[in-house]
Amino acid sequence: MILHKLVISFQDALSSIIVARDGFGDMAVSNAIGSNVFDINLGIGLPFVIRTLIDNMEPIYLLTPNEQVKIEISAVLAQSCLTSFAAA
Repeated sequence: MILHKLVISFQDALSSIIVARDGFGDMAVSNAIGSNVFDINLGIGLPFVIRTLIDNMEPIYLLTPNEQVKIEISAVLAQSCLTSFAAA
């Protein structure tokens, strides 16, 4: 798996260098960022999709109910702070 990722990264870097030498710097930067974003989203999203399909569309809980309540409270507090700063 690591060797596969190294080969893919080398190909992405090489294509970015070739495109940059041709004068398309924006395309080189887009390739460097976009390929990594795609890899991360696929690497995180695909296992969740597979697990959800195997479990007959049951939700996957990453937190305990107590942790979920703490995060919800923190989100409400953060939202109220942002709202008060935006209103000022």
